[in-house]
Amino acid sequence: MSRLCWCDVLSWIQSTESRELYIRGLKQIRSGVLIILVANIIGLVAAGLLFLLLVALVTPVQWRVVTEITPGRIVPISGGNIVINVTPRTHVYRVEDSLREFFNNILKSPNILTLVTATVTTLLVSLILSLIGYWARLVPGARRLGRASREFTTASTLIWIGYFWGYFILLLVILIGLGVLAYTIVTESTIGIFTAIIGISVGFIVAVILVIIGHIGLIVLAYKLYEFEKNTLYLIIAILLIVVLILTLTGFIPYVGPFMLIGTSILGFITWILLYIALGESIRRAESQQVPPTPPATLQIPPSL
Repeated sequence: MSRLCWCDVLSWIQSTESRELYIRGLKQIRSGVLIILVANIIGLVAAGLLFLLLVALVTPVQWRVVTEITPGRIVPISGGNIVINVTPRTHVYRVEDSLREFFNNILKSPNILTLVTATVTTLLVSLILSLIGYWARLVPGARRLGRASREFTTASTLIWIGYFWGYFILLLVILIGLGVLAYTIVTESTIGIFTAIIGISVGFIVAVILVIIGHIGLIVLAYKLYEFEKNTLYLIIAILLIVVLILTLTGFIPYVGPFMLIGTSILGFITWILLYIALGESIRRAESQQVPPTPPATLQIPPSL
């Protein structure tokens, strides 16, 4: 592929319609990045509240053990002149009782109830903003770039498949999980909960794979913008996105995974900021370029015979 300087970047935008598509696409992606940044900040607050909530719940909540006597053979244990007969006993862990105790502790403590409300609220706000940023801004913006130039078609398709459908399935998984949790609270029963957990896990894996595809599409988009504009910031963004993807995959490693996820969150936040800055520069440069006017058609008068 030939290397283009910025003066040639808009050479393929010869029509006003294509130029408007390109600029509107960049603006939509940039506004989506800004919304995602705000969602990440709120999500960080939610993570802190969740940590405090877990600390508050760990101590008072314990599994209740119910001891039942079951028939069994008598085992004699002799020690000197003393013989002790021991009847085997079975320990039964009743999950229903533990869940009842768990939710009673939440309802009885105003502080814990306040933490639960604040955590759920911030998580929902962060989720809604993220979906708006991806579905209403970033994905449509990438689709506009794909219509403006074939060079962005692959990135546009990957972003649409990955970010739209990936987060759609993830939203379904969250709603189903909340439904199972509500059913467990109301019925105080664990019937079917393990089957639901298996289904939720499968859906979560599918959603993660699709989101990774969308992330790859964003990498391709950043690199294509670098090829067009020769803005080194886009190349840095593409490299950082690759590093974020690798660190995310290592987040499933035991013991090391949680630390990797923390580093991934910080690095991802920095990458979004850089992308917001780079897109702003692209928009200013694109708006400063003038589409060459179409020369007026000249009427050819045939020479008189």
